[in-house]
Amino acid sequence: MKKIGVLTTHPIQYQAPMHKKLDDMYDLDVYFAHNESKQEKKKSAFGVEFEWPKEILEGYSYSYLKNISKNKSVNTFFGCNTPEIIKKIKENKYDAFIVHGWYTLSYWQAILACNYYHIPIMVRTDSTLNEFRPHIVKLLKKIFYRLLINRFDAFLAVGIKNKEYLIYYGADTERVFFSPHFVDATYFTPKNIDNVGRIKVIRLLFVGSLIDRKRPLDIVYAASKLKNQDIDLEINYVGSGNLTDKIVQEAKACQVQVNMIGFLNQNELIKEYMSNDIFILPSQEESWGLVVNEAMMAGIPVITTIGVGCAADLIVEGVTGELYNPGDINQLARKINKISSNLNDYKQEDILKHIETYSVDNCIVGISEAVNVLSNNFK
Repeated sequence: MKKIGVLTTHPIQYQAPMHKKLDDMYDLDVYFAHNESKQEKKKSAFGVEFEWPKEILEGYSYSYLKNISKNKSVNTFFGCNTPEIIKKIKENKYDAFIVHGWYTLSYWQAILACNYYHIPIMVRTDSTLNEFRPHIVKLLKKIFYRLLINRFDAFLAVGIKNKEYLIYYGADTERVFFSPHFVDATYFTPKNIDNVGRIKVIRLLFVGSLIDRKRPLDIVYAASKLKNQDIDLEINYVGSGNLTDKIVQEAKACQVQVNMIGFLNQNELIKEYMSNDIFILPSQEESWGLVVNEAMMAGIPVITTIGVGCAADLIVEGVTGELYNPGDINQLARKINKISSNLNDYKQEDILKHIETYSVDNCIVGISEAVNVLSNNFK
């Protein structure tokens, strides 16, 4: 049995099913660079103190590395400093090693250790070229990343835009393996849709941090433009952030019905997806947007922007949802009206069929293909 190592910054709900599947197939060691406290989770992203369900640490072998950073964080380069990983890589002589990016010092410690000890190293990240950066930053990144890419032996692309990103920076197409982003199917079960004779209240859902980059207020403004249409809209916001109060204020001023549900853990989200009609992710930019996977796993159509990384993979207009340009309120209003007026055209079976490709099983297929190729190359 091949021995595989994985390094990630901290336990992440979306990675757990992948770790469990890999543990069934390989002699697996998962390393976490940092153990976030409730307070750190609140500060880093979600705005509230919480704990992930214990299930995300079950079914595979893992350990926390000693993080010697003075300012511990999973969001900054020097926030994860774990020189211990160098010793782990040297001692275990892995057949392959996976890092989930290169944005922390811990990842670099693992990358360079694998290079030094001739351990095949793979990277799985979800960056895209959609991300806005000043021209000088783009130029410097192009120079630096082309050198960085040579450090890896294989690339695990989560989707179309991510593959384009990797190839743009110099990845050999023959070393890029499709390992799609997914959500745990055990959490998300499709609802039965029956729109015949239903009342004309269309429930719009947003899930995520209520911050400027995700543009949650755009849904309120778009809904206000549809007040004269023969349709009643209700917006449900799941999440927290600095725009919470402003959303309530603007909704009141626009006479739009909103419900501020607050933060929900993954195992609590099912009922929200199942009780809404359209999911909207209006982000200016997003590396992927796994909430779109979640919504589609529940069988509901999605409206999102072309700035969201998963759009090229998951949105088939007129079938699984609709696309629009970030910040274009009028266009968003038209898309809401289009789906609301034709809900039966966005068939649940078509949505579920399309999202089937983006599964943990296909994620593992890509990783296994990469491991097999690397095993042959490193003999």
